[in-house]
Amino acid sequence: MLSGGVQRYAQLNRHPAMRVHLSFSCALLLTALQPTATHAQCDLRIPQGAPLPNGRTAPEQARGGGSLLVVPTVVHVHYGGGLAPLGPQHIQAMLAECNADLRATHPDIGEVVPAFQDVVGDMGFELRLATRDEQGNCMSGIRYHLYDPVTSAPEHLAVTLNTRGYLNVHIGANQSFATLPAPITSPYDPTDVIMLNIGQAAPGTHTLAHEVGHWAGLLHVWGLSNTTGTCGDDYIADTPITLGSQLDCIVDQAECSPGVVENVQNYMDYSNCRLMFTQGQAAYAQSVLNNPGLVRNNVVLPTNLLATGITDPSSCAITASIYQYAFVSCTGTTVRFRAMAEHALVDSVRWTFTGGNIATSTNEHIEVLYAAAGSYPVQLRAYGGGTSTLVNATVQVEVPTTTSNGLAMVTELPFTEGFEGDLVLPTANMAVVPNGSPTWQVFANAGHASERSLYLPAGAVDVTDTNDLVLGNFDLTALNVPTVQVKVASSMYGTAGWSSLHLLFRDQCSNIFVGEQWGLWQLNEYGADHGSNYIPSADGQWVTLQASFPAWNMATSAELVLRVVRPAYPASFTAEPFYLDDVYVGELPLVTGMANAAAAAPLRLAPNPSATYFTVQVDGAAMLLVTDALGRVVLQQPLLAGPTTVAHTLPPGPYLVRVGNATQRLVVQ
Repeated sequence: MLSGGVQRYAQLNRHPAMRVHLSFSCALLLTALQPTATHAQCDLRIPQGAPLPNGRTAPEQARGGGSLLVVPTVVHVHYGGGLAPLGPQHIQAMLAECNADLRATHPDIGEVVPAFQDVVGDMGFELRLATRDEQGNCMSGIRYHLYDPVTSAPEHLAVTLNTRGYLNVHIGANQSFATLPAPITSPYDPTDVIMLNIGQAAPGTHTLAHEVGHWAGLLHVWGLSNTTGTCGDDYIADTPITLGSQLDCIVDQAECSPGVVENVQNYMDYSNCRLMFTQGQAAYAQSVLNNPGLVRNNVVLPTNLLATGITDPSSCAITASIYQYAFVSCTGTTVRFRAMAEHALVDSVRWTFTGGNIATSTNEHIEVLYAAAGSYPVQLRAYGGGTSTLVNATVQVEVPTTTSNGLAMVTELPFTEGFEGDLVLPTANMAVVPNGSPTWQVFANAGHASERSLYLPAGAVDVTDTNDLVLGNFDLTALNVPTVQVKVASSMYGTAGWSSLHLLFRDQCSNIFVGEQWGLWQLNEYGADHGSNYIPSADGQWVTLQASFPAWNMATSAELVLRVVRPAYPASFTAEPFYLDDVYVGELPLVTGMANAAAAAPLRLAPNPSATYFTVQVDGAAMLLVTDALGRVVLQQPLLAGPTTVAHTLPPGPYLVRVGNATQRLVVQ
């Protein structure tokens, strides 16, 4: 269906540059409903039959009079887990900045280059928070929606208000995009909203103005595509044909028409110096909003302004709540607090903290450091409309120690253990946690290149048998590629009892690594048919198992668990011993043939930690790969030279970002 629409657009706009863009824009249109991180800052969605500027629409005149149009707006903030919400004052400031962008009243308007100063346009409309919902109930126009970003997706459709009466702006861990206006005869579209990545809702990004431009009918300045790099046209007379920008600011760019400077400072570009709309864009947007044949017209009608509480604002009491999320550390735990308020707009907030490094604050976004574990009261008072409301909460703070598991800190890496001499468990850096019998013990009659090892003896296993060897504690921050390596031996034959080796990892000084399984090896990967009642008799019978995870070097007090699991065996099966030797914890051994990570320069990432986006700086075209802690590729995209903002919806945790041979740790919060 979208393809047919694209064909009609081509018939309307018979321009060579447009045909170039249409040749690859269909895929973007088809995938726009489920946007992914791309080099573009947003996705433009084009509904069936949406009109486009035609024949290089000319500006009517600079806006200086006429009636101001108002767009009733509802901002939905989706948050949960480590994804913190934006406070109501931040949202009001974001809307004020967007309105200044739309009306050309922001303080930087004088920085528009001379080539375009005479065509700066006032869009003639602005966004205002609606004060009534569809049922006439009082609201502030700001709504908060809690979800678990690890296990679920936000309920965008369920909470969206009528898109033909409100502009719905959804903020969260999603790609920014907007939809062009459809004909009034089109079926109702609940996805006709603006999605705004929370990282692009920050002051100075101007992303909301960009998306509102799409909502009002404007294309990117280079045309229909969501990616730059090919000269194209938006069919507005006072925006020259342009190549577009890639998060840079080349104000004298003239790549497409000799001697014609391109409007890289336009809000519908991707540059990092966006300052203006043109008079032609303003005139076209006004024609869209005033066209009764398009869905946008009803939004700005007086009857709708009354129904949504714009011309007759409702008034109700503020309701407030507190978001909190802890970043655990052995040197003190930091708790991130956010003020949230609904039903009435907030003028100011005041926090009171007990036991933290901050006693009071008037910032709606605040982080407090607690040096000691305990339960601490938190108080938030939100003020607005001459009234206030008080919220009391309690924060449970955990401040662990580097030796909370009873093991000592390892003073030197690499750590090696061959179980030689008169070793007896537990030691300062090893302990056994049995869940069955028999359990780990020293074996004095065989080892790798020695006569001693650690083993689990054979024995009847009529219920699942789990035995943990706990190793710790390790400060891995000085390592490039932290690695665990062991040698194991076991016998596998038709009636041998099964076993598996699991590797678990925990950092006692953070809540990033909490004891998940990072490695798993089954008997068929390390066992061979050595017969029953097996005892290793040659070094060649030992198998080397290795796990390397660059993300581990964020751990300051790492605990490693080698867990052998033996499921219940039928009486006809024989439980075979499991042998372990030559434990190594340290840098990735060069003998493995793997590249030394220290040889490559680190990438430049910011911000890091990241919530929903990061910017990466590269010197030339390259491919970016992001892998999770298990080595799985979770994000991949091409980069061009210079800075690129990468939007993502990654769950909280550690990741490795790789471009060529360069790597950098990324923490998502």
